[in-house]
Amino acid sequence: MTSKDSQLPENSPSGNSKDIPKEFIGFGENNFWELEDNSEQSLDSEKSYAVMEKNLSSENLGSPQIQAKSFAYSPGFFATLTKLEKVSILAIVAALIITAALAAIHFSQEIPVDSQISKKVSLPVEGEILSISSVETYWRVPVTQGENPDIVRRGIKLIPVIKIQATGTSGAIRIFFRDSEGTLVGDSTTLAVSGNKTLHISATDGFTDMGMHASYRTGENARWMIQVLEGPAIDAPIEKFKVLFETEISTHIR
Repeated sequence: MTSKDSQLPENSPSGNSKDIPKEFIGFGENNFWELEDNSEQSLDSEKSYAVMEKNLSSENLGSPQIQAKSFAYSPGFFATLTKLEKVSILAIVAALIITAALAAIHFSQEIPVDSQISKKVSLPVEGEILSISSVETYWRVPVTQGENPDIVRRGIKLIPVIKIQATGTSGAIRIFFRDSEGTLVGDSTTLAVSGNKTLHISATDGFTDMGMHASYRTGENARWMIQVLEGPAIDAPIEKFKVLFETEISTHIR
């Protein structure tokens, strides 16, 4: 046996590389070592790995199907709480509701809704011609239909009104409405007064939106004002009319 033959394994054929069985893998020309033919074993391993991968994929806990199933069978949050925890949560909710209700009542009482007349006018008001024993102001929706519709500008939603109890032998009363900036609002109104009369005098202008009254009610803007003047007659010149009193218009709506 030559030196080359001695390098081959015992069960190796002659030095012809074509005769080397599959069990031998060579490096270089003469170096070989023996390996087991595990092709069938590798095939079995691949099949096992594929089955395992399929099982893991079907049991993926992060899949939407598994999550939906877990959510469907999971108990609700409230059901997992103890009796003491449930009572505590209900007590907190009840306390919050009561606090909110008390706060609403408090702030509603803080918003001025009463007439400001008594704070501005000392009754009775005695003039040279007329005597005023009662004054009340409020807001209302203008009357647009019927026998005596209000004469108002188009689009007005609320108009201010003054109610006056006036007494006089013979005279006239004139009313001016002014907004929060002191600007004359609408037209002035002049009425004759003889004896004891209750007068309801409304403006020909007012709020074009109900939200404007909400701002007025909360005091975001200054109060509208009413000027009440007395004169000897309806057609008397302007210089003959004198101021009886001025008063704010309340926030009250009728």
